[in-house]
Amino acid sequence: MSRSLDLPDDAPIVVAGAGGIGAGIASALAAGGRDVVVTSRWREHIDRINAQGMEIVGSDGNRSTFAMRACAPEDLGDLTDGIKVAYISVKADGVIECAEQLRPLLAPDGVVVLTQNGVVIDAALGVLPAERVIAGVAFLAAARDGAGRARVNVGPGANLILGELDGAATDRLAQIVGLTTTPPWESAATTNLLGVLWAKLAVNTATNSLGVLGGWTIGDMAADDRGRATFCDLVAETVHVGDALGIEFEHLAMFDVPAAATAVRAGDLAEVARMLQSGMAARFGAAKPSSLQDVEAGARSELEWLTGYVVRKGREVGTPTPTSERVLDVTRRIEAGESRTRKLLDEALSPVPV
Repeated sequence: MSRSLDLPDDAPIVVAGAGGIGAGIASALAAGGRDVVVTSRWREHIDRINAQGMEIVGSDGNRSTFAMRACAPEDLGDLTDGIKVAYISVKADGVIECAEQLRPLLAPDGVVVLTQNGVVIDAALGVLPAERVIAGVAFLAAARDGAGRARVNVGPGANLILGELDGAATDRLAQIVGLTTTPPWESAATTNLLGVLWAKLAVNTATNSLGVLGGWTIGDMAADDRGRATFCDLVAETVHVGDALGIEFEHLAMFDVPAAATAVRAGDLAEVARMLQSGMAARFGAAKPSSLQDVEAGARSELEWLTGYVVRKGREVGTPTPTSERVLDVTRRIEAGESRTRKLLDEALSPVPV
């Protein structure tokens, strides 16, 4: 299996999906001097980027503009072929279609980089050869904020953690990590990709589910007794399924998942609740989970790739996930248009521990 990558300095880098995360990655690439091509289905977004560049608004309100090219996905072949590196930054349910569009445009040594919430590797491998895929997670608060503009808060620590599917430390992985290291961006490589993906899955499954259920920020769910109990149960079920799969959870800057996993195995969910309140809620209390933002914008959330993924994997390994199943059922009903009433919320939330 060949995993070499000849990446000339002038080779265009593609970012498929120019929402918040995609805009952030594209701006980091452009800041490093790369020729960047982003794709979007919103014509006004495309036109504004081509005319004026991508405007990034930081958490401090400072604005920076980065020159790049933009096009619709179906027009990508007109701008570049023989793609060396393409980041897929669309929502999880768009990965297969995006991979199908990119596959014929890749150079023989071209690499696709997955950056989705959830674990979408299996979906991508239905389209792309394994040796053409690198995956990872993005850690930044980002959202599109109008045509040609996004709000991006990169924060401290690694904003992208990437790895080879088999955990190998390859030269091409180091090359790709190096593309997004212009300050304030930081990126890192991991030899435990699944440990990173499942660590973020444990956090995202809980926070995104509760965001859609209650319309809650991180602070809201931490302040609600049953919200905290449900958070703990969702994290616990993800840990139990991960354990059955042999996952070694990695530490995240936002949440110490190995410590939470240790508490779960000891039956100490009160410690997980404390970690939510004193850690995540203290630092990110006002943050609105991305799935709630999706629902409020009338878009589909990624819960099928978060909570739904945990449920599916639990069934595969024979590990029960009753809270995840109950929560997933109710969030599906909310996304289908059912009103978010207290009665409906009570169906999903876990009881407060005695």
